[in-house]
Amino acid sequence: MKKLLAIFLLMLCFSCGRQGGNEDEPIPNPIPNRPVPGGDSFGDIQPVLTKFCAECHSDAVFIATEKGLLASKALTRITNRSMPPNFAKNFAQWKDADRARILAFVQSKQLGK
Repeated sequence: MKKLLAIFLLMLCFSCGRQGGNEDEPIPNPIPNRPVPGGDSFGDIQPVLTKFCAECHSDAVFIATEKGLLASKALTRITNRSMPPNFAKNFAQWKDADRARILAFVQSKQLGK
C-alpha cells in the first residue's frame, strides 16, 4: 500500500509540473520589437493548434475559429509556457518556433495588420 501511495504521489508531482509562472500572467517577449514570422491567416496556424491542443481541447473554440483564439486564455498560457503541458503526447515536438508563429499571428491581428 505504501508503494502504491508513493508511486501515486510521484506521478502527481510530475504531472503538475509546468514551466512559467502564474498561468494567467503572460511573460514579456524576450526579444521585443523583433519580427517573428507567422501565418497571414488563421488557416496557417490552425494545424499547429490542432496538433498540440486538440489532444485535451478537441472541442475548444480557440482551435476552430480565429475569433475564439483571440478571445481565449490560450495565448496567455502559450506565452507563459504553461501550455502545452510537458506531459502532452506531442510535447517533445513542440518548438519555440511554434509558439512564435502563434504569437506573431495574434500580435498582427491585435495591431490591425
